[in-house]
Amino acid sequence: ARGLAPLIMVSGHGPVRQPVPEAVQFRDYALARGVPAAAMLLETEATNTRDNFAFSAPLIEQRIGWANIRSVALVSKPFHARRALMTARRHWPAHVRLVMQPSQRPDDFPADTWWQTEGGRFHVLRELVAIGTYAQQGDIGDF
Repeated sequence: ARGLAPLIMVSGHGPVRQPVPEAVQFRDYALARGVPAAAMLLETEATNTRDNFAFSAPLIEQRIGWANIRSVALVSKPFHARRALMTARRHWPAHVRLVMQPSQRPDDFPADTWWQTEGGRFHVLRELVAIGTYAQQGDIGDF
């Protein structure tokens, strides 16, 4: 809405049992705040981080063409930013500059105090395990 990005890729279904894909929920949130529908690209099948990037790559190629893209801002929860960045690096073209833009919601766990809450510790430590799993499966790059 403010012209920060010409196109927003919204990816993900979320848990399989979830009736409305997360991408649809995020799209509707953006629409309600003035982002034009034509400025959004939707991927609704991904149920994990690897799939977010693997499934969105061909949609981006079809709509814009990777050769026409110089940089992409990746938005995720702060505790998830490292794995998102490494996963994007593995599944998207190497020439694309990736810039992390962690969300800034008040309920996000702050980087400087995450270990002070049970929820913060749970999410960060779960991410460490997930990074190890992704590394073993070959689903991350640049680490």
